[in-house]
Amino acid sequence: RLMVNLFIKGVHFYKYSANRYGDARRLVRAVQKSMEKYHVSLEDACDGCDATIEEYNEAVKLLEKEDEI
Repeated sequence: RLMVNLFIKGVHFYKYSANRYGDARRLVRAVQKSMEKYHVSLEDACDGCDATIEEYNEAVKLLEKEDEI
C-alpha cells in the first residue's frame, strides 16, 4: 500500500512539473514571437499574452534551469 501511495504521489508530481514546464515554454515562445513579429516591447508582448513581466522572467529562469530555451 505504501508503494502504491508513493507511486501515485510521484505521478502527480510529474504531471505538475510537466505542466509547469509546458506552461513556461508556451509563455516564453508566445512572448518572444510577439516581440519579433509585431516589433513590440517585452511589456507589450507580455500584456498581449495576458502575463506580467515577472511571470515571463520566472518562466525564463525555470526553462534555463532545464536548458529549454
